[in-house]
Amino acid sequence: MSERTSSPLSSLPNSQLPPPSTSPTRKAYHPARALPFELNSHITVYFEEALYTQAFALLQSLVSSGAHADINEPTFVPSPAQLALASTLTVHPALTTRTSSKEKWSQADSALRLLRLVSQVIGPPNAGFSHAFKFLRFKFGSTRNSGGQILRNSERKEDRENQSRLGDGKIENQYAQGESLYARTEDFWQVIGWAFNCSKLHPKRWERWVLWLDWMITVLEDDWREREELDSKASLIWLYISHASGGSGRNRRILRSIFANGTTKAVNEFREVFRNELKEPKNEDAERIKKREVDVDVEAEVYGDYLAKDEDEPSDDEANGTILAKRTRTRDPSLRRVTSKASISSLNSAYDEGEELSEDGPAVLGGSESLRLRMRLLQLLSDVSIKLPHDFETGNELYTMFVEFVRPLPLATFQSFISPSAVPETFSTDAQTTLCEFLLTRSLLEAAAPNTAEPYLRQSKMEECYLPFAATSPSVADNAKVSLCLETLLRHLFLAGKLTARPALEFAIQEGIQKRCEKASDGVKKGASARRREEIAWAWLLESGERLTDILNRLQLCAGK
Repeated sequence: MSERTSSPLSSLPNSQLPPPSTSPTRKAYHPARALPFELNSHITVYFEEALYTQAFALLQSLVSSGAHADINEPTFVPSPAQLALASTLTVHPALTTRTSSKEKWSQADSALRLLRLVSQVIGPPNAGFSHAFKFLRFKFGSTRNSGGQILRNSERKEDRENQSRLGDGKIENQYAQGESLYARTEDFWQVIGWAFNCSKLHPKRWERWVLWLDWMITVLEDDWREREELDSKASLIWLYISHASGGSGRNRRILRSIFANGTTKAVNEFREVFRNELKEPKNEDAERIKKREVDVDVEAEVYGDYLAKDEDEPSDDEANGTILAKRTRTRDPSLRRVTSKASISSLNSAYDEGEELSEDGPAVLGGSESLRLRMRLLQLLSDVSIKLPHDFETGNELYTMFVEFVRPLPLATFQSFISPSAVPETFSTDAQTTLCEFLLTRSLLEAAAPNTAEPYLRQSKMEECYLPFAATSPSVADNAKVSLCLETLLRHLFLAGKLTARPALEFAIQEGIQKRCEKASDGVKKGASARRREEIAWAWLLESGERLTDILNRLQLCAGK
């Protein structure tokens, strides 16, 4: 049987990236049909009057009414402005974590249900998501995009065409203006970084962000699958990459957002999205009592709390992105409401600046769900790199950056990234094995390991270049990481039926296990905490060696039948 696989399981450094992830069959979507003018105006009034329950109920009814019709039958789609507002309300703290109102929570849930329905029935390209979910902080009231660059004529033309086709209209609502998710942030990657910081620091906010993030990444994946063969540069993920800020360091900043882990550095770079986002819900019953107790004297122009703005709410001018001139009229200071500022520890923050990232598996990056979403984004970047290497990054450049971020992770988290079963349905086999090979050849393996130009993952390459060698350092953790990478590569070959039981394989496996243990035993004396970490690393190293031997035993057992 030939050792060579029918398609590359992995590529070596200085070669092309492996094939893109195997995508499911392309989904069938209904064509989009813009809302009639009168109906759109009616829904806009609902939004402007903050009657969100009625607005979302009507929109869901309109979209779902065409869901069971013939797939070629056009279906009503909300305007881009309405979709952007729904996206904002899904995660805005005023409707979620900053209120105890069941009605507001229900409205946020209805917004998310509408977005999911539109995604499933009409699909990202037909629904105009690339226009609806464009980040506008540096474009608000101007012609600049989210990176602060002047929009090209083609982009402005596309905006006008989308507005004409889908009936985009301005909504006079603070959450559609200055408090919009798409006006509050620098770009998509700021949102990603802050959401992942929340997964580590602010569990209550993460409970909301994870719903939005899971839906948004699904949108990016579906949109990419629809566009990659026809016009990959029209995809939503490419829009977010090409419009990302960071200048020459753009792509590295994108990866920093995906690996944001709640450290001081990550929080300083990817700050909270919304004003007072971490405040606790108010005691709304006490607030109503307080308002009734405030004196009102119309003749003396004392209106109590009636005309006062909630400190969480921006003024109308602020919401539209303008700067107010300082008011010349003054009031009696005794009539002003005094409220406390949000506590840094609001929403049960689990973050302590003195806390070290512990070796606690996926929790070091916010838990298993956070890890799964991060890996889906990395897979998307990998797919974009294959399709657009000259516009984004070549495979070598992207995976070299992957190594920089994955290599320092604690062992349990490191294993989750490279294991074929730790986080299923995220990394493709090709992406996973490529990452393992890059980790070995670019960072972990000792210099004695020979280089090879072989672009395929083959048994002979494993025997000659990988299996018999230790890490470049005497660190127990590094030698354990080498063993974990080898285990993943060998397991993939075994599952693909590309391993043959022979003495060379047995020798390479046993030689490597012994070398890594011997090199890890040469460490210097350490303190108590370091010794404890080393004990954990030894457990990883020894157990991985046992699993490598188990693969060999299984292979020999199969050969003996």
